[in-house]
Amino acid sequence: MLRQIFAMVAWGWAACAMVAMSCWVVDLPALLPHSLSTLLPLSINAPSPIARVGGTAWQAAAWDCCLFLGLAAQHNIMARRRVKQAMRRVAGVPYCLERSVFVLAAGVALAAVVLLWQPLPLTVWQVPAPWSYALTALALAGFGIIYSSASAIESADLLGLQRAFAGAQEEPARHEGPGLVVKSWYQYVRHPIYLGYLLFLFSTPHMSAGRLLYASLNLAFVLWSLPLEEGDIAEELGKPYEAYCHAVPALIPALRPYTVRHGQGGAEGPSGDAQAKKADADS
Repeated sequence: MLRQIFAMVAWGWAACAMVAMSCWVVDLPALLPHSLSTLLPLSINAPSPIARVGGTAWQAAAWDCCLFLGLAAQHNIMARRRVKQAMRRVAGVPYCLERSVFVLAAGVALAAVVLLWQPLPLTVWQVPAPWSYALTALALAGFGIIYSSASAIESADLLGLQRAFAGAQEEPARHEGPGLVVKSWYQYVRHPIYLGYLLFLFSTPHMSAGRLLYASLNLAFVLWSLPLEEGDIAEELGKPYEAYCHAVPALIPALRPYTVRHGQGGAEGPSGDAQAKKADADS
């Protein structure tokens, strides 16, 4: 019962942090009437309610970079297999709560970025209508890609709920399952959740210097994460995933869907759902 409560708290906290981040990035208070905007004080272009760092744009940018580095390090360090094993062995974290601990820590790190970020409100570009509508539609398409991709890989397990409620005690053995099976956007691109998130960040009619810095830092994080994550996946899935990587681009979608050829699946690795889960869940 306690593990289930902990998993639900971790999921709820991470969900609130993600919603707050989305409103913060799009500068939602600036889009609302004044009577409503006061209810949402957080904005990437508004002063932090907690921290004030220096008086120059360079000082603010340096602080923001260090702040984001903490978030990126949390994601990439806690996602590594050896760190997970150390969490179980040294800290006594049971396998069933391992993902929930990661999700909770990610929510804390993301909340710190949102609350402590120093604004850089200088306008980099301002796109007028009707082109602004196209950029907004592209950002919404990014959200659609994220949602459909998460649904294809069992979002309950992505957030640690399935594992916690099942009470799983041991990590599944490697090279189990029916082989590489790819669904939804994973037929066209290896990391669709990353793709959708980057579309959301960069597709905006009004790009401030702060949002451009945040989007660029996320792009750098993705490029840093890809070789680490794919190395883990290749070790776990073997030749089926290697063939998949050769055929499917990492971030720019292919025009034709990928299909698993006969002989690429079998007992050489878990299903594509597990592959996708590991690839984008650690983000």
